[in-house]
Amino acid sequence: MTLVIDDVVKRFGGVTAVGGVSLELPRENMVALIGPNGSGKSTLFHVIAGLHRPTSGSVAFEGEAISGRATHKIARMGIVRTFQHRTVFEGLTTRENVESAISIARSEQDADTLLDFVGLTGFANVTARNLPYGHARNLSVAMALATSPRLVLLDEPAAGLERSESDRLARLLRRLHEEHRIVCWVIDHDMKFLMSLVDHVFVMDHGKLIAEGTPGEIRSSAVVRERYLGS
Repeated sequence: MTLVIDDVVKRFGGVTAVGGVSLELPRENMVALIGPNGSGKSTLFHVIAGLHRPTSGSVAFEGEAISGRATHKIARMGIVRTFQHRTVFEGLTTRENVESAISIARSEQDADTLLDFVGLTGFANVTARNLPYGHARNLSVAMALATSPRLVLLDEPAAGLERSESDRLARLLRRLHEEHRIVCWVIDHDMKFLMSLVDHVFVMDHGKLIAEGTPGEIRSSAVVRERYLGS
């Protein structure tokens, strides 16, 4: 799986949210994207997933340019994005949500198999609005899986979770990677959750990529400690 970002810039009027980011996602690794609020992380994910067209620069997936393509076309190529807020159909049951995602993606996944994978078999007939918050997160993962992705962009999946819930989510995402060879690229501010999950970390600040490396290298980076992690 290859994702290459080449000098991507995204401006909103006079504001530069992403200011010339270039990187290549490491093959077969679980990856984090960290940085202060407003550093451009979510905007970069928006550009990759097709929600924003870059002002300049390009994104290529498996050697094919995807910048400016419609979101659903990028999803069908294998890139799917989740969001911090709940993005499920609140009035449908858990199973119906997954079935809807399968239908929209035109995939051949089985809803009950996906629910079992994310630990929601016992909640299949529960209306999504009545799911506990952590279970709703797992439902979002199941719906992403319904598209048969190769790369999943997760935006703050551990936000609002108790420690036990975020630990379970980390184990679920690891299984996703190890059993299905799906790469997860994760934005989050929960460093304990992230550093136990990923193999490689990118750091952004003020729209720029300021560091990358293993979790250990990032923890020991003076630049990252000064600008984000704290001394």
